[in-house]
Amino acid sequence: MQRTWSSIRATALMAAIVTTMLCAPVGALLALLSFAALGISIHAFVTFGDRLNAVGGLFVWWLIAFVPSFAYAAFAMPQRSDP
Repeated sequence: MQRTWSSIRATALMAAIVTTMLCAPVGALLALLSFAALGISIHAFVTFGDRLNAVGGLFVWWLIAFVPSFAYAAFAMPQRSDP
């Protein structure tokens, strides 16, 4: 059981690193595309239409990006066969 929790923690850490590195450039690209195509302001994009403040909106966007990053980390992280 200890090894399982250790593996989950390592996978979550890798996913958090990937999410943090990709959140700003991918988020900026999505915000600019939504502004150009749909006319949604960047502030409204980040704050979910002023339903959250800027910090809460960025945290929610980070959590949304964390889910696929965790799946990627679980797929990409090699399995250890330590005894």
